[in-house]
Formats: sequence, C-alpha cells, structure tokens
Amino acid sequence: MLKEYFNLVYEKIKNNDYDILIINQTIDPTLSKLDVYSETINYLCFEWMEDHNDNRRFELLDYVLKPNNSDFDFTTIDFPDFFEMLTEIKS
Repeated sequence: MLKEYFNLVYEKIKNNDYDILIINQTIDPTLSKLDVYSETINYLCFEWMEDHNDNRRFELLDYVLKPNNSDFDFTTIDFPDFFEMLTEIKS
C-alpha cells in the first residue's frame, strides 16, 4: 500500500500537480532542476512526521512539494515499517 502511495505522489510531482509549502521563510526554492524522486521522498517523510506530530520536519526541510488531492494516514505506521518501505523503494 505504501509503495502505491509513493507512486501516486511521484506521478503528481512529475506532472506538476502540487503546491509548494515553504517551511523556511528565508529561502526561495528553485525548482528548475527538479529531482522528482527526492522530492517524493521528502514529501513522504514530511507527511509521516506531520502525522506523528514530529516537529523535526520544520528543522529538516526548507520546503515540501505537496501533491494536490492526495493524503495518506501515516498514524498507524511506525517508523521501522516506514523506513523499510523507503529502503524497498530505493532498491
């Protein structure tokens, strides 16, 4: 299920179907050389941290590309399972 969500987010970012959430107000994200894979991973990490009330998301990321009309509930997914999913996608 997580891999399908990754694919959905990946396609939305690839097709420019997203909004930019600026976290660090001192930066201006330049997206001319967009790495869709990395931006997808960043969003999934942000979403997981947000659903787990983890405030490190504000320290780790300057901005996030938030896909339009897509949300996934990560509250029931613990970090080991989430991390395992990320490593599976990487391979």
